Amino acid sequence: MNELTWSDQMFKLWTTAVLGSTLVLAACNTLPMGTDNPHQASLKDTAWQLSQLDGKAVSVDSATHNLPHIVFSPELRVSGATGCNRLMGQAKVSGHSISLAPLATTKMACMDDNLETPFVAALNNAQQYQVKDNQLMLKDASGKVLAVLTATGKPAQ
Repeated sequence: MNELTWSDQMFKLWTTAVLGSTLVLAACNTLPMGTDNPHQASLKDTAWQLSQLDGKAVSVDSATHNLPHIVFSPELRVSGATGCNRLMGQAKVSGHSISLAPLATTKMACMDDNLETPFVAALNNAQQYQVKDNQLMLKDASGKVLAVLTATGKPAQ
């Protein structure tokens, strides 16, 4: 009969423990929320600037003080701007489902602002999201893209 020595048994036990721990840690290493690629921007802790609204490209003067954008904190608090007013709220995310409603906004008077109402409506109506090619696509329940936002980096502190 081929019996293992105590040291051989300990070595096998140790090897099994190390391999098992490595597999568990590898399984826990997930991609950033909402991404399919490790080089993508993460939904959280990224500034997202509005680039398309209802299928149309958005052109905003870069001198505008409150460029239309949103930021998700690590706790999924939402902050940003509509192009005129500031916005804030709390996101609920599960898988690729998202809920941003209701968002609160400040109430400053805005001259020539035709983005605020449809942008806030798109955010409030978003039910799905996808992060791809450093773009955040917010979609309704049927999958129609309501708004596309482009990652602009880490939010200002």
